[in-house]
Amino acid sequence: MTVIVNFIDGGRGVEILASGIVYGHEVIAANREIAHSTQLADFKFHIIDKSNCTEYKVSSSELFEISKYDSIFMQYNPGIVMAIIESRSLRFSLSILWQCIVEKQNLKNKSFSDRPSALKWIEKQLSN
Repeated sequence: MTVIVNFIDGGRGVEILASGIVYGHEVIAANREIAHSTQLADFKFHIIDKSNCTEYKVSSSELFEISKYDSIFMQYNPGIVMAIIESRSLRFSLSILWQCIVEKQNLKNKSFSDRPSALKWIEKQLSN
């Protein structure tokens, strides 16, 4: 288990780096850390990098809990965009479920297979 939160790009963004076996409570704790950050109102983008995840043990109820934090992030910055970098060894199934949950919140998000594509998409979204 490794879930690390980094504030990046001069405080414009935040990333969650997940590797190895990741559990739902770890992702929830990372989102709680972000929600309590003094920089929350300044965030323009959020990256969830699961590229080094070997197993993602997150239940559907935990996904709903995670989506509550996404609501908080959007309250502070309605234009925030979120990029998900998928695991090399896992597929998109949980991300698709999460995307269905946050669709009602109008959270602009997209899944990617690599970081350069995600960063390019973020910059394009922020320049619009």
